[in-house]
Amino acid sequence: MTTAEDILARHLGETEQHRGQLRFAERFTRTYGGQLLFVHGLGWHYWDGSRWAECVDGKEHRAVVALIKAALLEMPNLGSDDRKAMLQDVGKVESSAGTAGVLDLASTMHPCTLSGARLDVSPYLLNTKSGAVDIEAGTVSRSNPSDHLSKVTEARFDPEARSAEFDRFLEQTQPDPEMRAFLARTLGSALLGVVREHIMLIWHGGGANGKGTLRDAVLYALGDYAIEVPADLLLQSRHQGNLAPERMRLKGARLAFCSEIAAGAKLDEATMKKLTGGDPVNAKLLYRNPIQFDPSHTLTMLTNHLPKVRGDDPATWRRILAVPFGHTVPEGDRDGTLPERLKANPEAVLAWLWAGWLDYQRNGLNTPETVRAATRKYQLDSDTISRFLANESVVCLGHGTVGSADLYRAFVAWSKGEGEPTELTNKAFSEAMENRGYSKRHGMRGQQWSGLSLVPGGDDHRPEWGQR
Repeated sequence: MTTAEDILARHLGETEQHRGQLRFAERFTRTYGGQLLFVHGLGWHYWDGSRWAECVDGKEHRAVVALIKAALLEMPNLGSDDRKAMLQDVGKVESSAGTAGVLDLASTMHPCTLSGARLDVSPYLLNTKSGAVDIEAGTVSRSNPSDHLSKVTEARFDPEARSAEFDRFLEQTQPDPEMRAFLARTLGSALLGVVREHIMLIWHGGGANGKGTLRDAVLYALGDYAIEVPADLLLQSRHQGNLAPERMRLKGARLAFCSEIAAGAKLDEATMKKLTGGDPVNAKLLYRNPIQFDPSHTLTMLTNHLPKVRGDDPATWRRILAVPFGHTVPEGDRDGTLPERLKANPEAVLAWLWAGWLDYQRNGLNTPETVRAATRKYQLDSDTISRFLANESVVCLGHGTVGSADLYRAFVAWSKGEGEPTELTNKAFSEAMENRGYSKRHGMRGQQWSGLSLVPGGDDHRPEWGQR
């Protein structure tokens, strides 16, 4: 931080037009432009040599104190009138309220002010310990304050970096080379700070299969660019209204992981579609003004239990890719120190992501059949209505009619018997049936579905069927 003596040397003899707090605010911007920056909606930041980092220990206040001390050092060089005026101005700023007033003014003055929407808006720049990487050209340049980057990777950029231990871990976690390449492409494509694919990856499988270790290795290598968000952000929860600060953390992030999904949890499909759709995200920090920003993240969920999803919304299923982690490491072969050892060479992890990014540019996602099949099964398992209609012991398709109320009661009973009690109302059930191409007509016995009928006595879960 600039010292009082440095400030004195810089400002001595300057002609100033303003008095009071504005005088010191102008000195602040002349002295600390390029060093301190107020990002609206996010607060004060300082340039640490590679990024704009958040001020968390009062650096901005100490900067004002240094200006005040420099002004006092300036006194002997001033004439009587100027010295008196300076003493009056110092008196207006050498208090908590006074320094806050200077900072409030400086926060609106260039070059110390920036709209929150302009921070981390260069999608083709990845800031690393080696400098800012242009991911289109593959070139590295010195990190520059004018790029307005607030994030940096933990890893240096070295496309040739390798780790035999990381490679062995990947081969053990995903023995299929196509799956390993797919993981590299999906994670590597996230180096680009633009949402292109509009997908959410769901890594799923039992414990001890490597998905958490892979997440941790990527989180560490990408540093500020990869974050972990709470499960409530993507699940139906009473706390959705309190998650605006968590959405703010998505700003500028390239990868967002979500884990700790409880069995039976329900995906908040509307939120998931918003966060994968590429539309601007609205968020705010506590006691800050809200801001809007373009998304830059790829969502990846880790879970032992796939969340519940409605089976009849094509827009939801276009976004979901279920990625199975099917290999369980035998208990005797598990190594609890592996995650820490992988942190010893984050450059190898970043190089793997970089290779995945290059592969993605050539081939796109190129989703393996293993993932497509797992996603289809997930969708079918989630679509209780389709499974109900496909149950030949309950429903006969292709001919006949059935009363609307009878079919709904049959569905409710069947769902309960399957251990999945439905939450669909009769109205919602009817809408879902119509979305599948079925139609109702009004007959002598009320609303009737055409083209299907119930199998008499065909299921033990229907004790009330036939009772009208």
